[in-house]
This record gives sequence, structure tokens and C-alpha cells, in this order.
Amino acid sequence: MSKITAIAFKTICIQIFFAIFVQNAVAQTDIPVSKDSVEASCNNVASANRPYTVSSWVVSYGDMYLRDTYLSNLRYLGWNVGLDVLHTGFFRDRQGTTPIYWKNINAITYGNTINVPATAAITYYSGEVGFGVGYSRLLRQFDIRAGGYASLLLGMKNNSRNINNIVSADAALNLWLDLEVTYRLRFRKTALYLSDNLQLPLIGVMFVPEYGALYYKTSLNSMADNLHFSSLHNRKGIHNRFEVSLAFSNVILKLQHYINYQYWTANNLYFSCLQHNVGLGLVMYLRNVTRDFR
Repeated sequence: MSKITAIAFKTICIQIFFAIFVQNAVAQTDIPVSKDSVEASCNNVASANRPYTVSSWVVSYGDMYLRDTYLSNLRYLGWNVGLDVLHTGFFRDRQGTTPIYWKNINAITYGNTINVPATAAITYYSGEVGFGVGYSRLLRQFDIRAGGYASLLLGMKNNSRNINNIVSADAALNLWLDLEVTYRLRFRKTALYLSDNLQLPLIGVMFVPEYGALYYKTSLNSMADNLHFSSLHNRKGIHNRFEVSLAFSNVILKLQHYINYQYWTANNLYFSCLQHNVGLGLVMYLRNVTRDFR
């Protein structure tokens, strides 16, 4: 847990300095937009816009660290680029909008890493989709959300040097704890939102092959030795997204600082992945077609 603690501390420090910088920059900016336009376009956490579905698209780039002892005992460092698409909305009943929200998470990542001796490279591909629900509580300028979601992660690593096993597959079905706090600020005619979203894996099922086993032989045999129950004893991790959203008329610009650290072990094999990204994206509003929550 020491590595996760160090990553979390580093993340908090970076986010504090990032928030102070953005706050000072916005405080000196006077954007000529109306109050109603700002409230309607940027109030993604306030009850006024809860009848709408919020769609967020963020492209990010940053560093990547990989370790996969099925392919190699060496550590691999490089870069990655990712796309995160998030859809959120609130369920409705006969009286109107409820405080219960739903969330759909979609993410794809491409990475290219090289080991420290620079003798081989690992190319990384992954995709994740998740669905969940939670409860939202508005407290003055704060929106506090707590919930959970289930996600399916599929990934593939390709080693340029390994002769026997050049590909390692990642597959996991996890249940995540999902916590988010958003704070709304106003500088003159500009609306600013600071948001931090923390996600932790709780339980799930993951695929881990036996060391040296070829995948085509694994597919012919029983999968009992390759599917493992996962929890805090063999899988740890953290997703943290710190975001700053700014309203420019009817367009919302989002800046994101993203940390993704995952560690898991089974069959005497060890795996880890670390992403440290900075992203830029847009937020759009769609008419809510969610069915009534009975």
C-alpha cells in the first residue's frame, strides 16, 4: 500500500497547485457571457440541469509504466494516449428529478513502452466500459456524490522480443466504489467548477494465465486455473480524476489531471500499470430520455 499512498499524495499536491493556478487565471479573466447562459451551460451539478444528460469527451496524454511478468521481468516505461467518454444523468419520478443518478463510463487507451535496457518494447491496447448508479447531495456550492459501478476491462500487451509468448491479455470484471465532490465558483461572469472523482476496486473476477502457458492451449483446456476472484488481497488500485470546467457561452471546456494505478497478482505472476495523464475535453448536454424511476 505504500506505493498507492505515495501516488495519492503526489496526486493531491499536483491538483492543489493546478487548482490555484487555474483559479488565479480565471479571476483575471472577464468573459462577456450572460448569467443565464453560464448557469444553463455549466451547471452540470446543480439541480437546474438535472433533466439533462451530460456527455463529457476528454482526450489525454501522459506517461505510462507497465510490468507484466508473464512477458518479462523487466519494467517498461513510455507514453500513452487515451479517450474518456462519460455520460451521466438523473432518474426521474412523477414528482420530477430524483437525487439518484446513473453513470456510463467508456475509455480506450493506447500505449508504447520500452524497458530500461532498451532491448524490447511493449505495445498496450485497452478498452473499458462501465455502468453504475449513485446518490447526489447538494450542499450550497458543493455537489457530493457516492455510488458504485461495474466495469469490464479488456486489454492486450504485445512484446516485441519475447519469442514464445509475445502477447499477454488483460481481462477483468470489477465492482468499483465511486466518490465525487464538485465545488462551484464564480469569478465575475465566468463559472468555474472544481471536481475530484475517486474510484477504488472492491471485488471482481480477473483472467490470469499460468506462467509459460500458451494461449491457444489455454483456450482448449479448462479455464478454472485462469479465472480468479479478486479483492483487496490480490488486486489494488486507484482511479483519480481532478477536473476544472470553464463555461464559455454555450461551450464548456474541461481540463483533466488523471491518475490510474492498478496492481494485481495470481498464479505467482505480478502485473501493474500506471498512467499519469493530462487531458482536454468538451462537455455537451443532451435532452434526458431516461425512463421514470418507479
